[in-house]
Amino acid sequence: MAGRSSDSAENKIWQKTSDQGQFLVDLIAPDSHIGLSEFQTWQLVIRDTGSNLGVSPVRVVVAGGMPAHGHGLPTQPQVTDHLGDGRYQLEGLMFNMAGSWQLIFEITTSEHSDRIVFDLMIDH
Repeated sequence: MAGRSSDSAENKIWQKTSDQGQFLVDLIAPDSHIGLSEFQTWQLVIRDTGSNLGVSPVRVVVAGGMPAHGHGLPTQPQVTDHLGDGRYQLEGLMFNMAGSWQLIFEITTSEHSDRIVFDLMIDH
């Protein structure tokens, strides 16, 4: 399923269903303008596609990079906190140049494991 994104004055949100259809995930940047070469804290909202309820507990492994340039992320972002109702804090994220980036999340619960890839265009 193709992801969709939306902008508001406060944030930028991408929404997508995981590869095997287990989870619906919102990736939320706190600002519609995404700065370069600065650490950022974003949020993930992970819901079960069957019930639409927030998923907890969950283990999330974060990866990504710029496939066209052949390199990964310049930092090692991690999910650091569960904020309730399937909402998680993602810290340590940084984009060091404008262009096409991917963020990849491996999501594991006691019942399911699935992967989701967000394709992001980061402007300068």
